[in-house]
Amino acid sequence: MLERLKELLGDHVRTFDTLPAGFGADELKNRLRTAPGLFVAFLGGPRRGGTSTVITATFAVFALTAQPIEAQRRQGDARTIGAYEMISIAAAALDGHVIKGVGTLTLSQVANLYAAELEAIGVALYSASFEIPLALKLPEDPAALADFLKIFVQWDVPPAQPHGDPLPADPRSVDATDDIRLPQ
Repeated sequence: MLERLKELLGDHVRTFDTLPAGFGADELKNRLRTAPGLFVAFLGGPRRGGTSTVITATFAVFALTAQPIEAQRRQGDARTIGAYEMISIAAAALDGHVIKGVGTLTLSQVANLYAAELEAIGVALYSASFEIPLALKLPEDPAALADFLKIFVQWDVPPAQPHGDPLPADPRSVDATDDIRLPQ
């Protein structure tokens, strides 16, 4: 999904990423500096018909913009794409899009996720939800699954000033990095 959106909007959108399902305002505040952005989240899905291992999975694309003026957030301006345009393009581009080996995405809903708390911090947020059949499969050989052998973490420690930005503008400027690799 993200690759298709990058093909169409790569020159106009700053960030293409994933979000956890059930994210909140704090998560969005952490992503303000990455706006405008398109984010994809897996939201789950109900069991499909009488099958036990196929669900109707729901994925949502979230369009996030951050501008001081409400009209700019929603409609964009000469310099920055707006949330309306991003979600419209995302909905049109992904409805009927085939994900190889999985199935075809079907647009199920577009929503304005307005909240006073988001308005207060200068954010517009819209979503487009898509459904796709998703088979949940057991591995043919569970012993063939890879062991947990590595972990990579980047740490951002908030600055001493109470009003400073706790996240570096450049992701390469993190405060510390842990890269642990266990022998195989």
